[in-house]
This record gives sequence, C-alpha cells and structure tokens, in this order.
Amino acid sequence: MQAMTAGYRYQTAYNPSNLDGLWNLAYRGVLVNNAVMQPIAAGKTLTTHVAIGKILEAYTWLTLVDIFGTCPRQKH
Repeated sequence: MQAMTAGYRYQTAYNPSNLDGLWNLAYRGVLVNNAVMQPIAAGKTLTTHVAIGKILEAYTWLTLVDIFGTCPRQKH
C-alpha cells in the first residue's frame, strides 16, 4: 500500500524513479503472453479464456496509456 501523503492526486503522491519493471511486466509479460494464448485458446474453443485474455489486454493497454501516454502497439 502507498499512503498518498504528498498530495491529493496519484500523480503527486507517487513518482517512481524507474518504470522499467512495470513496462516489462505489462508490455512484455501480459501482452505478449496473451498474444500467444489467444489463438491456442480459440483453437480449443476455450471461450472464457479468450474473453478474459481480451479484458486483461484492454485493461493493460488502458493502464499503460494512463501512465506513459502513447504506447507502441505490438505486431501479431
């Protein structure tokens, strides 16, 4: 947990010095793993897995754009 004692907004209360870990986890971890999982799950008609993967991908993109602004889209 992070106590937001430095301000009333997230941006003023939490200013990490290095975002490499977050970027690697989200972009190279979640998004790449999801891109690999989606065709496998679709081929086995695992519709719940496909749906959850799409929701996680959308949420990850939303979070990355909120933090970094414009983000490069990966090619499938």
